[in-house]
Amino acid sequence: MLAKARGKKLYAALHLADMTGFMLQSTQRYALVTAIDALCHTGNIIPFLGAARNALAQTGLLAFTTEKDFQCDTYRLGTSGRYTHAPKYVEEMLDSEGYLLLDQQDFTLHID
Repeated sequence: MLAKARGKKLYAALHLADMTGFMLQSTQRYALVTAIDALCHTGNIIPFLGAARNALAQTGLLAFTTEKDFQCDTYRLGTSGRYTHAPKYVEEMLDSEGYLLLDQQDFTLHID
């Protein structure tokens, strides 16, 4: 994936790293942090949110996707091997980590 991204010559920098670890160690602050189709690989989103807070500029924005699950209270690992998250859980974790939810939208990211 990095080779493909590098070949497009669109990015100022590319890094091969665990996203949470990278953001925790980062001394640079970013205006935007995105995690698109990434949080389906983790249940507890608190470590991610804390790491993103470390990497974001004071007025930075965080954009991410989750797979909604109205059948659980927090998150669960589905038979597909991907985690799903209860919308209320996501909102509560954002609030507990000091984020202000500006917008949320429903859409189909991919079809299995």
